[in-house]
Amino acid sequence: MIKFFRKIRQRLLNENRFSKYLLYATGEIVLVVIGILIALQINNWNENKKQQKEVQNALMEIKNDLILDQMVLHEALNRKNEEYDKQQRVIDILDHKKEMVQDFDKLLGHLMLKHNVEFTKNGFDLLKDMGIGKIEDDDFRIKLTSYYDLSLPRIQAEIDDDTDEFQSIWLPYVREHFTDWLFEAYGTPKDMDSFLNDKYILISLKVNLGNTDGTIEAMEKALLESSELVAMIDEKLTDQ
Repeated sequence: MIKFFRKIRQRLLNENRFSKYLLYATGEIVLVVIGILIALQINNWNENKKQQKEVQNALMEIKNDLILDQMVLHEALNRKNEEYDKQQRVIDILDHKKEMVQDFDKLLGHLMLKHNVEFTKNGFDLLKDMGIGKIEDDDFRIKLTSYYDLSLPRIQAEIDDDTDEFQSIWLPYVREHFTDWLFEAYGTPKDMDSFLNDKYILISLKVNLGNTDGTIEAMEKALLESSELVAMIDEKLTDQ
């Protein structure tokens, strides 16, 4: 093809048809420029398709992470609500001098407990490495970053508070005032009457229960957000 165009140029020069040669040369340059632009366009298209595929893979991983988070949150909420009810029953007995229930000692094994939770962020970390700006949907991007940068850290902060109260208030109290205690099993005070009339432990249990309210609220909020994000990701993956 190049040889063919060279022959045409040479023939026009030999025939002293310079104006036509100039016109031809200009046309040839235009064709080359168009060819380059087309090649760049194809390259950009391929690069965009590659990036879309990478974002799609990241979204799929985020979806799987969110589903794992939902399992963790469901389990944590069930446990937290159960412990909340047991602690509230103990508070009612101490605060209102209600008659002790059967298996009261088992309730004492579920007071002011702390449980660690682990969330999965592999997909979101991958997306951040790629550039969160590749998500063009502003609403989805805001909700996604809010879940990972606000909601999950809030849960961790609530759990840190639970851990601090468990370690700094409950465990020292148990060591001093109980003859036996087992995590999530039972507790045996040295003097039951003293325990039932202990204002310090009563107010400590009440304060802790208020903090537990915050933990439950944070987990429920994150659970709703994760479900909404999964639905949005499903819609995006379907559209692509």
